[in-house]
Amino acid sequence: MHALLEMAADGIALLDTEGNIISFSAGAERLFGLSSEDARGRPFRDLLASESRPALEMHLKVLQAADAGHELRREQQCDVLALGKGGGKVPLCLILGRLPRNEEADDGKAGNVDARALFCVAMHDITRFRQRERELERAREEAERHSARKSEFLARISHELRTPLNAILGFAEVLRQEMFGELGHEKYRAYAHDIQKSGELLLSLVNDLLDLARIESGRYELRPEEVNLGAVLEDTVSLLRDQISATGVEVRRVVPDNLPKVVADARSMKQILINLLSNAIKFSGHNGRVVVALRQCPDGGLELAVKDSGPGMSREELREALEPYCRVSRTGDGKPGTGLGLPLAKALAEANKARFEIDSEPGQGTEVRVIFPPHRVLA
Repeated sequence: MHALLEMAADGIALLDTEGNIISFSAGAERLFGLSSEDARGRPFRDLLASESRPALEMHLKVLQAADAGHELRREQQCDVLALGKGGGKVPLCLILGRLPRNEEADDGKAGNVDARALFCVAMHDITRFRQRERELERAREEAERHSARKSEFLARISHELRTPLNAILGFAEVLRQEMFGELGHEKYRAYAHDIQKSGELLLSLVNDLLDLARIESGRYELRPEEVNLGAVLEDTVSLLRDQISATGVEVRRVVPDNLPKVVADARSMKQILINLLSNAIKFSGHNGRVVVALRQCPDGGLELAVKDSGPGMSREELREALEPYCRVSRTGDGKPGTGLGLPLAKALAEANKARFEIDSEPGQGTEVRVIFPPHRVLA
């Protein structure tokens, strides 16, 4: 046993009832730069930095107060700073145990080491572990700084893009309406219509990027008020009427009478519904079906659910779909989009103190639920 302990990389020390060193393994000698002969009889606490000594003494007292047993007790563990051989401080993990007392062997002789020993201390150098912790912390801080810079950039560039886009949309509307006279050829009106639709799509993308960047940077401003979700739903369906007509998707609304209002930001709730309904209509395919339901929960909360008849998603695809700036890619999909819809809807729902849930299975469609807790629902 002595030979095995001498070969161990970790240090082992035996202490008497006062916490003085009785024996030191080779591993302990290497940790402290102290021979076993020089260490013998010294208080173990003296080998630790002053700030670590109270913790050691507390753990030894706990072990000393415990009932003596027949097995080694490993009930105490603590991280300390030891005084290393170069004068520096070495982080150690200590595992302290109380040894069983053999009263018959305790004859008081100095040579009877086992009889006088009460504590066993195993010491593991955690310098590399601490270095790794610091590296991970620095990496985390750098990632946070990078994320903040990205959010700042997105917010800034989105504002820069919106200004010329609004001008493009305005001039396209002037051309389409022929406000200053006829354009002459029918194709010009069609081109103006295409310009306006493309500009509206691009502006929608920019707005999504801007909202997501604001939420990530903590700058998204909410204006809580009483919101009638049924009315917001009607407005949203009206806005998406062209998309619904083009795809032939049946959109069914289930809205009970006398549904209570919720405390939320009206603009963001409209954005949530636009994103969820647009996705549902797009992926339901031609002549698909979408059901939007509002219902009160048994606990007094209120649930908004959007269910489609689309292809559904696997667990891995669902994870990707909820990641910002990540779009689920399928061979031959051909569906336009940026992948911002679901992450933005989730972020906006959580900003409004609502719970965001999504269920999806391949071939079974997808259902998204935004659930307001009872304290956000007005009686």
